Amino acid sequence: MKEKTEKNSAAENVRTIRNVRQREDNSKRLTGALRGTGFYLFAAVAGLLLSRAPILDDYAPFGIALCAALPGSFSIAAAGGAVLGFLLPGAGAESLRYIIAIFTSAALKWVLSNLFKFRRSAAASSVIALLAAVSTGAAVLGTQGGGTSEYIGCAVESLLACGAAYFICRAISAVRDRRRGEVFSSHELTAVIITAAVVLLSLTPLEIAGVSFARVLTIIAILAAARYGNESAGAIAGVAAGFVMSMTSESLIFIAGSYALGGLIAGVFSPLGRIGCAAAFAISNAIISMRAGVSGEVIVGLYEVMAATVIFLVIPEKWVRKLAGFMSPAAELPRVNGLRRSVVTRLKFAATALSEVSKTVEEVSSRLSRIHSPEFEDVFRRVENEACKHCNMRAFCWEAERAATLSMLMYLIKKIRADGHVEPGDVPEAFVAECSHLPEVISSLIHNYTDYSVKIQAERRIKEVRSVVSDQFDGVSEMFYDMAEEFEKAEKYDIESAEKIAEALRAQGVIAQDVGCCIDKFGRMTVEVRCGHSESRGVSRAELTKDISGAVGKKFDPPCISRAGGEVYMILTEKTGLRADFGAAQYAMDETRMCGDAYDYFNDGKGRALMIISDGMGTGGRAAVDGAMASGLMSRLIRAGFGFECSLKIVNSAMLFKSTDESLATLDIACIDYFTGETEILKAGAPPAVLRRSGKTGIAECSSLPAGILRDIGFERSNTALAEGDIIVMLSDGAIAEGVEWIREELEKWEDGSAQQLADHIAEMAQRRRAANREDDITVLAAILEKNK
Repeated sequence: MKEKTEKNSAAENVRTIRNVRQREDNSKRLTGALRGTGFYLFAAVAGLLLSRAPILDDYAPFGIALCAALPGSFSIAAAGGAVLGFLLPGAGAESLRYIIAIFTSAALKWVLSNLFKFRRSAAASSVIALLAAVSTGAAVLGTQGGGTSEYIGCAVESLLACGAAYFICRAISAVRDRRRGEVFSSHELTAVIITAAVVLLSLTPLEIAGVSFARVLTIIAILAAARYGNESAGAIAGVAAGFVMSMTSESLIFIAGSYALGGLIAGVFSPLGRIGCAAAFAISNAIISMRAGVSGEVIVGLYEVMAATVIFLVIPEKWVRKLAGFMSPAAELPRVNGLRRSVVTRLKFAATALSEVSKTVEEVSSRLSRIHSPEFEDVFRRVENEACKHCNMRAFCWEAERAATLSMLMYLIKKIRADGHVEPGDVPEAFVAECSHLPEVISSLIHNYTDYSVKIQAERRIKEVRSVVSDQFDGVSEMFYDMAEEFEKAEKYDIESAEKIAEALRAQGVIAQDVGCCIDKFGRMTVEVRCGHSESRGVSRAELTKDISGAVGKKFDPPCISRAGGEVYMILTEKTGLRADFGAAQYAMDETRMCGDAYDYFNDGKGRALMIISDGMGTGGRAAVDGAMASGLMSRLIRAGFGFECSLKIVNSAMLFKSTDESLATLDIACIDYFTGETEILKAGAPPAVLRRSGKTGIAECSSLPAGILRDIGFERSNTALAEGDIIVMLSDGAIAEGVEWIREELEKWEDGSAQQLADHIAEMAQRRRAANREDDITVLAAILEKNK
């Protein structure tokens, strides 16, 4: 009995599964049938619309072109819609000829598609349209006795049908074969825009006070193409759509030029956003239109541009951004030689960060190299030729008594060096009695020695510039090494993830020029994105992080964003185990003066936190310039991908070259790895840093020289490991004027406070402890490691 019950239950389960599968199959069949019916209905509606799209006032070749371009049975559906369109009122006197041409085109398409498999051939479709239009047109004209002009018109119409069939077929193939997130090539974009313009052409009769809805929609499409595809897509859209719209009437020929120039100029101004695109299109369109003369069509065209630009500006950004996936150029993704491409991208960006320094060095070197190296003997030679040229005692003074004369002139030069001038009373009486041209000699000596001193200083600057250039070449060489080593650690590049990220960014209106996804030997992904500066406006870091994380199914930390050369460079790394709470406090020596210390802290997008303090020599404005220059350059170079040592060389050479006066600044850097907690501390003339690990404090100090003193300097390094709850405090000289022991005590008993509160507390106490005779700027930079939630 029990076995029988089990058998019945198993049979019931089998019947249930069969019923479920049958329902699923029926649902799929119904969905497929509805989808197929929808496609046939769409083909019929398209045929109806294109048959109602006349050009040059008399011709209607687009219905023929559509029937030739659509594959198989869809051509029959389009033919039915086109025939209906020609039977409706207002179709024209030659409706019968077009109906015959439609059936001829559909029949040829059906037969040739089955015989020669021309279903997807754009060339075959264009030939079919040409044959259908020529044969029917010639037959009708032969029976009616048409003249030469009628035959020429038939040839023009046939060629238009041929071209339209080609572009419609290409557009259908581009839309059908396009994968999700993929963008159109320039050829595909041209075909799609021409096809869309032909469809809109059928709507030109819909107008209010002469303003055509079709042309307004066409202008909006051109503006969208220019905004998200730059000048290339804008020009393609303007030329293609303008050509089609200008064929509706001879009085609208000017539209072709105005739309084409407007699309190009709008694309050029796309970095200025939608307002820049709209303004550029409106102005360029108005210039071309007014050149065509003031007429009713021109005035109406200007109204259409005004309406379209206003609509384009008020359309919600998310609606317009959907066009970015079609109009924008494809992001360059690493392919076969992906590692090389990514390295090149990074090096180009780093070169941009160096452009300001290198350009300055080249300019100064070029100017100073024109000055010849002076010789001290030239001073005496010029004095002889200028002051003693007509003196009768010249041979005696400069030949017989040359040693005595040179000795006296050297004596006078010492006076010039000391006092800056020489008076006749400073000259010994023996020389005064013998020299009859003493004023001329003194004047010439002062002039020539001053000129010599200036040239000597210029020569010295040339040597300094040469040393700076040498140091910069060394720094760039080390940068190449650092980047090569970094990319050597990469295990592979994830092309699929890069494509998903590019698609997600396009959905937000961010058009990426380069996207790379690098996976290191630990399986951690790093995302690098390069895009235009204007494209990243209005998109927050949180939105970018959320979109990129959702695209690849991994959690990322907010991006590190750098800007240079009009481009934005973003780096994101997978969510780390640790994060840092930063805090900074600063007190100037005198509240009325500038602070000579500068600091910065940031996440570099590679799972590392950087803390930088620079203390310029002295206090006040000059120290502030030195500190800000050293800190700012170091921060910028590290963000651009430079290593620490090559960045220090570049900063050092920039400090040496900045002015003729002594210019130096300390550099103190802490680099924390969020994945492992490994922390590297690098110092160039900087004071000690205080750390608290597992509740116990310690000091990290090194002996080294600051930047700006000597050419060959380097960082002194120390390493430690930090964990959740550990603290690092970096200080300037003013904060440790009374030692660091009291800071260690404060750090040991610090609990339940933020890093900002800790920095404020230590800076305030350092200000109270500061002795009156040891006043200096105070800067405190603190970081508390936390779990990254």
